[in-house]
Amino acid sequence: MNIKYLFGSITLLLIFSTPGIAQQANISFHSLLNEMINRDAIAHYPNPYYTMQQFSSYDRDAKKPGNLNWFSNWDRTQFIRTENKNGHTEYVMMDADGPGAIVRFWMTFAGEGAGQGILRIYFDGEKKPTIKGNAMDILSGGSLVGMPLSMSVSPKTEYKMRGHNLYLPLPYGKHCKITYESEHIQDAGAKKGGESRLLQYKLSGL
Repeated sequence: MNIKYLFGSITLLLIFSTPGIAQQANISFHSLLNEMINRDAIAHYPNPYYTMQQFSSYDRDAKKPGNLNWFSNWDRTQFIRTENKNGHTEYVMMDADGPGAIVRFWMTFAGEGAGQGILRIYFDGEKKPTIKGNAMDILSGGSLVGMPLSMSVSPKTEYKMRGHNLYLPLPYGKHCKITYESEHIQDAGAKKGGESRLLQYKLSGL
């Protein structure tokens, strides 16, 4: 997938305002990009107002402070659920209502078939993903956008062992779902071996 296709797919997805906010405070793909380089933005209250959320591969046994499992730390290859589609399995990593935007995306991989799985991003209830491809190519390989919005850690680190980062803002109007497909995943937490995956991404929503 090239970046021209991505722009054509998502630039119109997130044009909205919240109650009490002036109509000129619309959010778009371009306004999100401009905010990233606007140093004044961090000194002003958000307009329109938004909240930040985070999805990650945290250990699902760590459910409540004070419980015996609170300090469980098997923070890898954990998913919200699995979905079987046309003979293949997609592991759901994010499922959120909008409007909102993914603003930071980080993943790292280890083990058999590390990072060679398929990443899919579905916008606004579409049955087919708008973005689909090799996970590392999308996050740090430049298939969507070049540096510095798509990159990994120091080139002195073995490529498969790096953290892979995508800072390209991905806005959506109604809903967003992200899945990962890999035949090498054996179980939650990769305790039996196979591919291990850690992730963290943040989104903002109105």
